[in-house]
Amino acid sequence: FIEAEREQYAASLRQHEVEAGAVQILEGKSYVYVVGGSEQETKAERKEVAVLAETGGTMAISGIEKGTQIIYPVPTTLRPDTTIKVIETATNSEPPSSQETE
Repeated sequence: FIEAEREQYAASLRQHEVEAGAVQILEGKSYVYVVGGSEQETKAERKEVAVLAETGGTMAISGIEKGTQIIYPVPTTLRPDTTIKVIETATNSEPPSSQETE
């Protein structure tokens, strides 16, 4: 049973395709901003990812769970724990757009 859970978790962290602009590089590490927080207060969270490949304007990444909402385009002023408002949610594996709130 534990092995099955481990396989399911590993599958959830496998490759995702994102727009190359969604991946930020800081101090030699790759990150994406994702929608996090709570139902009462939605916040941006920075998650470290591994870039597996880059083709054209997209990147294959791993390190986030399937279904995680990725913030794209990334506002230049966005920082971890910034309160945000999701204004559009894309379907399939495309990331949603977001907007910072005051």
